[in-house]
Amino acid sequence: MIAQHLDRLDSGLARLTRELLGDREDLYTLRVAQDRPDSLLAQGDLIIIRPCEQVPDGATAVLYRMDDGQAHVMLRRVYRENGEYRLEPLNPDSPAAYADPDEVTIQAKLLLTIRSTASE
Repeated sequence: MIAQHLDRLDSGLARLTRELLGDREDLYTLRVAQDRPDSLLAQGDLIIIRPCEQVPDGATAVLYRMDDGQAHVMLRRVYRENGEYRLEPLNPDSPAAYADPDEVTIQAKLLLTIRSTASE
């Protein structure tokens, strides 16, 4: 996934997003490239994010998690517990994972999801 500035969106979508979130310059978009059952996202969905390094407990974040030397991009609810992060998928049927803070880099906070209705 590659983030793009909100201004690169279709003007109608950009206008709607600004009406919902305010006229901010720090908004970016990510288009979901493949279905993500753990995040309840489908290919073509668009998420609106604000770059940041920290989020409050319970907020949904775009993050990198190092696992066996590989970085995985994830969308998770983040909680701090006993010196670790509890990373909860948005899908309540998927299990939470725990990670050392050194393994997690928060990149952005999720602000809005726009569902794709395109059928194949």
